[in-house]
Amino acid sequence: MATYPFPGAYAAIEAVAAAPGSRRIALPRGGLGVVSASHPDSVHVAYPGIDYQVEVYVPRLGAALRLVSGGRLAAVCDLAPARHLGAQPVTAAGTVTGGR
Repeated sequence: MATYPFPGAYAAIEAVAAAPGSRRIALPRGGLGVVSASHPDSVHVAYPGIDYQVEVYVPRLGAALRLVSGGRLAAVCDLAPARHLGAQPVTAAGTVTGGR
């Protein structure tokens, strides 16, 4: 799994999710995941207002999709954007919980 700084991450994930051959995954707390036919071993995840994208990669076909859609991706920090002036964005780093 990797987390990338990505301004506009949620909009980018929405665009990929709308493309033919992509599968959209609704996630808790307003998150969105997508797996594309061209990269079925990775799921990319983003949350509204957070300028980071998380990629879950498992080199077994369908395994990343099962982990993310099964609720195994857990935030390791608060995903809420900062609410006061001068605050820095909060990262959306995550971890996959449980087995393989």
